[in-house]
Amino acid sequence: MEVSMHRCHLSFVVVLLALAGGCAEALEPVSRLQPNRLKKSDLDGYWLYGRTVVDVPASDGFTFVGDGSWELQKVRFDIQERYLYVRRQTEYIKDGDDLSQYGASYEGELVGAFAIQKHFDISQPYNPATGETYNIVDENSIDRPWHERTYMRVDWSKNLVVMADQSFDREASEPVSYFVQTEGHVDAPNFDYDDDGDSESLDYFDVTTRMFAKAGMRDYGSWGRVPLCWFFDTQFAECGPGMYTIRNSFMKVPVNNPYEPVPYKGKETDHFGYFWTERFTYDGQEGIRQQNRERWRNRHNIWEKTVVDDESAENFGDPLPMEARTGKPIVYHVNPKFPPDAAACDAKPEAEQAECRTRIDGVLHDVIRDVEADYDEVFSGLIEELGATMPPGGKMFVVCPHNPIIEGDPEVCGQVGDTPRLGDIRYSFIAYIADYMTYGLLGLGPSHTDPETGQTHSGMGYVYHHNDTAAWDVTQMILLLNDQLDNRRFIDGLDLTDWRESFSRGRQGKDFSLADAKHMLEKMTKDSPAARYWEGRQRKPGAEDVAFQNDHGFKAWLAEEVLPNAHRHGMIEPQDGRAQARLQSLRGSQVEGLLMTPDMQFAMGIDPNMSLDEHQAEVLSPLTEAFRNDVTLKQKLFEEDAARRNMYLASMADDALLGLAREYAGRNLSPSEIYDAVRYRIYRAVVAHEVGHSLGLMHNFGASDDALNYHNEYWELRTADGTVGPRVGENADPITEDEIDGNLYNYGYTSVMDYAGRYTIDGTGLGKYDKAAIYWGYGGLVEVFEDHHGVEDYVLEDWAADDGEVMRWGEVPTAFHYTRWYDLMGDDLWRDDNRSWARVADMDEDYVEAVAGPHNGKKRVPYVYCSHNRYNLGDSCLTRDWGADPAERIMGLLDTYDTWYITRAFPRGKVSSSYYWWNYVPRNYSRIYDRLKSWHDVYGLYQNIMQRYYTGEELEAFFSNTTNGWGTQTYAVQAAFNHLVRTMLMPDVTDYGPETDFEGKSMLKEWPYVSGAEVDLGVADARYYSTRWSYGYNGQRDCGYFWSDCLHHIGFYLDKIMAVHALTDTETNFVGRATPEDVREWQVGYFNSFGDQIKTISQALMSGDMSRVGPYLEDGELKFPNYTGALETVHDQVVDPYATFTIQLYWQVLGMARVQTGYDPSFTETNSIWVVGADDPVLNDAQRFSFEDPDSGMTYMALDGGAAAALLAKAQRMYERSTHCLAACVEDCENQCPEPHGDFTRDAVDVELTKHMQLVKAVSVVTHEMDFGDPYSP
Repeated sequence: MEVSMHRCHLSFVVVLLALAGGCAEALEPVSRLQPNRLKKSDLDGYWLYGRTVVDVPASDGFTFVGDGSWELQKVRFDIQERYLYVRRQTEYIKDGDDLSQYGASYEGELVGAFAIQKHFDISQPYNPATGETYNIVDENSIDRPWHERTYMRVDWSKNLVVMADQSFDREASEPVSYFVQTEGHVDAPNFDYDDDGDSESLDYFDVTTRMFAKAGMRDYGSWGRVPLCWFFDTQFAECGPGMYTIRNSFMKVPVNNPYEPVPYKGKETDHFGYFWTERFTYDGQEGIRQQNRERWRNRHNIWEKTVVDDESAENFGDPLPMEARTGKPIVYHVNPKFPPDAAACDAKPEAEQAECRTRIDGVLHDVIRDVEADYDEVFSGLIEELGATMPPGGKMFVVCPHNPIIEGDPEVCGQVGDTPRLGDIRYSFIAYIADYMTYGLLGLGPSHTDPETGQTHSGMGYVYHHNDTAAWDVTQMILLLNDQLDNRRFIDGLDLTDWRESFSRGRQGKDFSLADAKHMLEKMTKDSPAARYWEGRQRKPGAEDVAFQNDHGFKAWLAEEVLPNAHRHGMIEPQDGRAQARLQSLRGSQVEGLLMTPDMQFAMGIDPNMSLDEHQAEVLSPLTEAFRNDVTLKQKLFEEDAARRNMYLASMADDALLGLAREYAGRNLSPSEIYDAVRYRIYRAVVAHEVGHSLGLMHNFGASDDALNYHNEYWELRTADGTVGPRVGENADPITEDEIDGNLYNYGYTSVMDYAGRYTIDGTGLGKYDKAAIYWGYGGLVEVFEDHHGVEDYVLEDWAADDGEVMRWGEVPTAFHYTRWYDLMGDDLWRDDNRSWARVADMDEDYVEAVAGPHNGKKRVPYVYCSHNRYNLGDSCLTRDWGADPAERIMGLLDTYDTWYITRAFPRGKVSSSYYWWNYVPRNYSRIYDRLKSWHDVYGLYQNIMQRYYTGEELEAFFSNTTNGWGTQTYAVQAAFNHLVRTMLMPDVTDYGPETDFEGKSMLKEWPYVSGAEVDLGVADARYYSTRWSYGYNGQRDCGYFWSDCLHHIGFYLDKIMAVHALTDTETNFVGRATPEDVREWQVGYFNSFGDQIKTISQALMSGDMSRVGPYLEDGELKFPNYTGALETVHDQVVDPYATFTIQLYWQVLGMARVQTGYDPSFTETNSIWVVGADDPVLNDAQRFSFEDPDSGMTYMALDGGAAAALLAKAQRMYERSTHCLAACVEDCENQCPEPHGDFTRDAVDVELTKHMQLVKAVSVVTHEMDFGDPYSP
C-alpha cells in the first residue's frame, strides 16, 4: 500500500480525537502536523539499499539511465541527533569482526546519510500552568529528549554520501538539493506501508536525489588513469561534471525468505557463465584464504517455499523435495514510458485516448510477448522436469505489458492502477528509454543482487531508442540494395551501380580454394627453416603423451610439456620487449617525422593543420606504446568495460545490422514494412540478450562455434540433401539453394548471449545453451545424451573445454571437424528425444558422465562457453561472427569487410563513434586487422612446433584434411593473409591508363585525361586512397566556409597502414606456461608461415617492380595474385597498388623491428642497408650489393638478392640513366649510361633518383638506429 508520508500513522491522530472529549458537539482538534514525518521505529531492522541513475544530461559522455549500484547493500539505519546514517551491515570479510561475541552488531561504512530536520512527538499542546490541553494536534519537540521522541523529519533532498559506483568519480562528486513534494510526480518520495489489519509496517521506500559528478577513471596502459568519457564520443559529449538524478531505494529484508543460495566455484564455472556475488571469509586459525572465498550465483527466486515451515513437524527446516514445491513466477514490468498498445489506450480516460493512440508501438509489444514466451517455455519446462507444481497462473516467466497495470493483466502484475517505476528494487523491468544519449547504447542488463546470498531481487532489461536509429540505417541500406534509392544520392554523387552488382555476387571469385594452398603447405611443411632443422630427427608423441592429453586435455599437455621445450630449442620466442625497444630507438629521428603524416594525425583525432605538442607526438608516433594504446587498447578496454557493465552498444552490433540488410534485400516490402520487420528483429535480439543478463547469464561468445548444439532447424536444413561435410576442400559440401532459402545460418547459434555476426541469428529466439544454462543454474540439471553413439570421452570433454577445437597429437596429428558429429551420431546429434536431463549431483567430477541416478552411464552434452575475458583471441570465441568452422567464419567476416566499405569509410554526415574520423583507426584496427592477425596466431604457433614431431608429408596431410585435420584453418589463414596483402596493395578509385617508366616498364596508373583510360575502377573493386571532403551531389561545396563538415570519405591509406601493422605484428594474446612460476607470451606473426612470400612482397615494394605481386587486369577484371603461392607469374597489365613512400617506410620500420624468429633472421638481413665505413658488416664481394649516392658521396651496401639490394639496384639503374652518369663517365658511355626510355629525360631521372634516395637513406637510418646509433654520426 503506497501512501504519502503525511498520511502515515493516522490512527494515532484518531486516538487523540477520541480523548479530546466524549460529547458529539466537541470540535475536532486543529492539526498543525507538517508533512514528511516518519516514525523512527519504522526504520528498525535490516534493509536492502540500491541506487539507480534515472536521469542524465543529454550530452552526458559516460553514464546512462539504468546505471547504478547493482549489488545491493544490506544496511541498518543509525539515527543521531542531526543525521540519519545508513550503515552497511555486510562484512566485506565474513566473520572478520568479533563484535557479535560481545552482543554488539557489526557497523560498516556509511553508504548514505541524510540530515535530520527535527525530532518530535505528536501530542496536544497544553497550558504548562494548568495542564489543560488545547484543541490542537501538534509536533512536540520539547518535552522529551530527542532520542526518546517517536517521530523525526528527514531532509531527503540531499544524500550526503555521494554515489561512487560504476561510472562516477568519488572525489569529484557532491550532492545537490532536490526534493519533489508534488504527489504523482515521477520523482516524488514513495513510502509503502504494509497494512496487516492491526498495525502498519514500512516495507519499502525510495527518495530521489541529485548529485554533481564527473566521469570515473579507468586504467589505460602507459597513459595511466583516464576518464571513462574518453572512450565515448567526446567530440559532442561533455566530459566535465554534470547533474545526475539518483533513485535511492530501501527494501525491508524479507522475513523467512525461501531463496536457496547456490555456490559458483570450481570446474563447473567453465561450463556455464553466471554472474556472481563473492566475499572472503576469515578463519581464526587459517586467516584469509582463496579456498574459503564465498561465491554465489546471481539468480531470481523461483520457489514459493523451499523448506518445511511447519514448526510442529519433525523435519521442520528441512529442504522440501521438488515434488512438494510450487514454482514462483519471475515477473517483469514495462516502465511507465514504455510505448502503449491499443489496450493501454482503451484503459485511459476518453480525453487522452486519441493522443495515446499516436504512440502505439505494436512492434515492441510483439517483442516482449515473444521474449516472454521464450523464457516462460524454458522456466516452465524446468519446473515440469523437476516434478514441481506450476504456479496458479500457469506461467513461470511473466511480462506485465502495461504500466500502470490495467484490467486483464496477469494477477501477479499487481493491482489495477499500480505504477512501478525505475529504481524500485522490488520489481524487475523491461524498460524502454527514449532519452537521447550520445554513444548509442542499445541495451543494458544489470541486476540488483543480495550482497550475502547472490539472490537477484530486481532484474533489468533496458532497451534504448538507438535501436530505432539502427533499424532506420538498415532500412536505408535495404532500399539501396532494392534499387529504391537513387544510388548516386546515397553518398554525395558516388555511383554505386557496380557496388550493388558486386553485392549480389557475394564473394564469388574473391577467395582462393584450399587446392590453391598447395604451395603454401609444401613450403611450410617441407621447406621452411623449422622443417629443414628437424628433417630426419622427428620423434612422434608417445603413448604416455596421448594418455596425458586424454586425462588432462590437449592444451594442458601443450602448455606443460611442449611449449617450454620448444622455447629452449629456439622454435618459438617469448615476448621480450626487443621489438618495442627497436622502435623506440628511432624516437627523435628523421624517420619518426616521416611516419607521422597528416593523414595519421587526422585519423588519431589531431588537427592535421596544427603543429604537434609533446603529448600529441607521443600518441601519433607509431614508435611508442601510446600509439599502440590508442590503436588497439582503447577499443579493447572500451568493449571490456562495456561487457563488465552489461552494456550492448550500437558499435558492437553494426556488422550484424548489415547482415540483416542482406537478408531483407529483394523481399519487395514497402519502406515502412521493412522498418517494422527490422525493428522487430533488432529489439527481440537486444531484449532477449539483456533479460538473459538480468537472469544471471554472462556473455557466451562461443555461441556461433558450437555446431553440435545449433537449433534443430539448422541440422534439418543441413542434412536434407543427405550430405554433411566441410564447405571447402576435396568433396566439399557447398551450401545449397534450399539452405539459402531456409536461412540456414539464422539457426547457427546456441545463445542470445553472444554479440551475433548477423541479427538474422539472434532474432530467432533463445538457443540450446540458454536453456541448458538456466536448467543448470536454477535447477541443478545438466543435459545428457540418451545414446552418444560411442563418441570418445576426450572428444566430449575437449569440445567444451577447448571451444569446439578438438585435437590430438599421437601417431599422426588429428582434429575433429564439426561435421564429424553427424558422421558419428546421425540425426541423434540434434534430436530432442536423444537428450534428457540428469542431476548435477549424479555427474562425475569432470562433468563428463552420470555415475548415479536414473541416467547412470549417460554422457553430458558438451556446450562451448566463452566468457568476456577470453574472446577474440584467435579464430574462435569471436564477437560479431557467424559460421561453424574457421573457413565459414572467415568467408562471413571478409564478406562483411569488403561489402560494407561504403558504410565504414563514408560518414554521410553521421556523427557517432561508428562513423566519425577520429575513431577510424582504433575502431577498424580492432574490428578487422587485429582480428585477421590473430587468426593466424595459433596456426603459426602449432605448425612451427609440429615440425619436431611429424614429417612434412604427415603435416601436409593434416593441414589439408578438412575433416580430420586443419584444412578449414588453412583455408581461413590463406584468406586472411591474402586480404591483408590485398589491402596494402589496393588501388585507388580512379581512371587508369598505361604509363611507362624510365626503363620502359609499363604500369596502369592514374589517367590524367578525360578520355582514353584503360579501365575505371570504382568502389566495388578499389578504395579511395586519400581522405576527401565532399562537393555535394550537384558538384558544389555545399558546406561553404564550414568545409570540414562535409567529410566525404576517409582514405584507405589508413587501412594500408593498419594492414602493415597486422602483417608485421608478432604479439599474441594466448599464454603458455613454461614453468609454474613463469607465464610467457609467445612471438608469432605471419612471417612464421609465409616467410618467403613476405620477402618476395618486400622486394617488390622496395624495387617498385609489381609485376608478380601487384593487382592486375585480366579480361577487363581486376584481380590479385594468391599471396600464399609462389608469386612467380609475371602479369602484363599491372595496376598501380598505391604503395607509396610512406607505405614502404612503414613496412620497413615495423618489419625490421618485429619480424624476427629464432630460425629465420632473413627478413632483417635482406632488408638492411648499411653505410659503408660507418657500420657495415664484413661481407665478401659476392654477398654484397653497393651503390654510391652521387649527391652525398656516401656508399650504401646491402645483402645481395634481398629487398634492400633491389632498392639499391633500382637506384643504380636510375643513376645510369641520369645526368650524373654522363658527368662521371670516361669511356664506353653509350653502354655505361644508356638513354632513358620514351619521353623520359636524364634531368627527369635525376629528380626520380633524388626521391628514390629518400627511401634508401631512411632504410639506412632504420638499420643503424635499431642496432647502434645514427649512421651519419659514426
